[in-house]
Amino acid sequence: MKSYHIWRGMLERCYDPKYQLKKPTYVGCTVCEEWLNYQVFAEWYENNYKEIPNIKFQLDKDLMIKGNKVYSPKNCKLIPHYVNAFLTNNKSTNTSGCPGVCWRDDRKRYVVNISDVVTKKELKLGQFKDLNEAIKNV
Repeated sequence: MKSYHIWRGMLERCYDPKYQLKKPTYVGCTVCEEWLNYQVFAEWYENNYKEIPNIKFQLDKDLMIKGNKVYSPKNCKLIPHYVNAFLTNNKSTNTSGCPGVCWRDDRKRYVVNISDVVTKKELKLGQFKDLNEAIKNV
């Protein structure tokens, strides 16, 4: 069952210290009380899941609220994997507020990179002195 796999992954991200050692961005994340019950989560999942051939969906907690740490029905969306991959590109080093845009001290420039979700290769889109110019090129 897809919903069970997604539910277990959510719990692992929030409550498994070994997982959080590998992915420290999940430290402090929690699951709302109602979603600790699998049946409640499964009902939400089934009501929100859309079947699209060849598209894998992922549970996202911070698309709607930047920096959100709580998995809950009001905060979460099921989004295509390729959208999630784009949004999380360079997230750990991104201080610009725009996915794919990072400031590089060594170059004194904003560098724009995105990941090609098909080939898994990083695409370099350019370097810019101005943040607004960099954002325009994402």
